[in-house]
Amino acid sequence: MNILFRFIGGLLQFLIVVTILAGCSIKPESSIPSEGSRHDLTHNQQQTISQESKPMPLETPLEISPQDVKQKLDRKEDFVLIDCREQNEYDLVHIDHSRLVPMSELEQKAGELEDLKDKEIVVYCHHGRRSMMVTKWMLENGFTNVKSMAGGIDRWSEEIDSELQRY
Repeated sequence: MNILFRFIGGLLQFLIVVTILAGCSIKPESSIPSEGSRHDLTHNQQQTISQESKPMPLETPLEISPQDVKQKLDRKEDFVLIDCREQNEYDLVHIDHSRLVPMSELEQKAGELEDLKDKEIVVYCHHGRRSMMVTKWMLENGFTNVKSMAGGIDRWSEEIDSELQRY
């Protein structure tokens, strides 16, 4: 049952990202939605979200390519790589030197991230949807230099490290 709630929570969070990308915004004082917030969406928003099934193919201004992230890692640049997936996903496969901050725990861990507000941050997830939500939330809550890795770890495993397990 816990897995079902996590899946539903992740789906709802994805729906919010699509809504944001469609022109809506989350106020800085807003919170990441909980499992019960699906009823707050209009029928049109739910239809738009349900039609969205593929990762975002091109980078937006809030995104960075896996190739650029790899270059940063290779050059040992001073930035923080955050994996916003859940612990079980991280345990399955992750990018070395990444810091796990599950999206479901972001608000509770916000205080732990205060010292990163002025650092460069790259966030990634499975396909790039959750990381885009986290990126927008962080920017709206005082973080100054945050980007989502386009295509997530799935694209990373296709373009950078084919030995990483795909799921």
